[in-house]
Amino acid sequence: MDLASCLRQEKLLHRALETVVRTNSESRVLQIVADTVSRMLDAPLVLVSAPDPEGWLLPRCSGGPVAKEGIERLRISVDTAAPEGRGATSLAFRDRRYVGSPAAPPYSPGVDLTPWRWHQSAFGLDYVAAFPLIHAQRRIVFGVLTCYLSRMQGPDEAQRRVVEGLACVAASALYRLALQEETLLSLVTALQERDGETQEHTFRVVRFSEQLAELLGWSNLEDLERLRWGAMLHDVGKICLPLAVLRKPGRLTGEEIHQVRRHAEVGYRIVQGLEGLGEARQFVRFHHERFDGEGYPCGLRGDAIPEGARILAVADAFDAMTSERPYRPALVYQRARAELRQAAGRQFDPRAVRAFCSVSPQEWERLRQAADRGVYSRYCLHRAGA
Repeated sequence: MDLASCLRQEKLLHRALETVVRTNSESRVLQIVADTVSRMLDAPLVLVSAPDPEGWLLPRCSGGPVAKEGIERLRISVDTAAPEGRGATSLAFRDRRYVGSPAAPPYSPGVDLTPWRWHQSAFGLDYVAAFPLIHAQRRIVFGVLTCYLSRMQGPDEAQRRVVEGLACVAASALYRLALQEETLLSLVTALQERDGETQEHTFRVVRFSEQLAELLGWSNLEDLERLRWGAMLHDVGKICLPLAVLRKPGRLTGEEIHQVRRHAEVGYRIVQGLEGLGEARQFVRFHHERFDGEGYPCGLRGDAIPEGARILAVADAFDAMTSERPYRPALVYQRARAELRQAAGRQFDPRAVRAFCSVSPQEWERLRQAADRGVYSRYCLHRAGA
């Protein structure tokens, strides 16, 4: 490599490192790393995969000039016994080390990887180099940076050291952000101590909101991240409600209803000083606004309500209707769906209700069960560090 190329790479690396250590967005961290490594290694495609709560490594972002069709369908197992768990990405995650190999792992014939094999052949992706995003001291793996190269050899030793260093810095930034998420989850946990249903309800609303947002065309990872925060914290203002109101089995009085309605503004004030939440604060504040302007706390109407809050309103109402409450049994899916459709245009955004109705009952139930299985931390620090 000539001197000019070395200087360009050094400048590129310095800019990436400076941004990574300052950002408060995990998706921004991942995107910077993917784009930087793609340019440094001249890699046509770089994928960053991260674990989800169900035990899969899923693509979070990508870098490089290769078209991305079909990539979002990739599901990488961390189980070596599974056919989707025998490639470099899975091995790098499991063994916490760099893995380089030809780009055609021994998948079984029954695994549907048609879009991925098309990428391999169409773009000549001949070699894969997988770097774990691993925290140096904690040994927590936050995901894998997988570089697909159009040559039959991997990065040289100097390039490997540079990429491993960048991956380590990125993991440190992700650890800081994960600790922030754990802190916010502690608010949800504190609320659960006062209302045993709240935590499970929160994680289900997160899942339902993400699904609706994607159906409505949300694709920007930072926007989806803000929606997650808003959904996770939407009821945090209830922590200030008296227990007699929060757990009352019967109908609330007018004064008690007024106290409950204050939780949106109280929650907004609680999260207002937290860094990195952005528009998520508005989702917390406005998730009880109505499409017809009859909601609270500000009486916003229609598109004046942030779309994330409109999505959250549908997800929140659906879970509330289909969950047991002290004053009524849970509604079956068909009844809850009918209630949402009847309230479309009045209480709820009609587009959000149509998106909801386009999803099968079986898929909503799958999302419910996934959310009920445990704490919905993006990186699951208690498991990742094991």
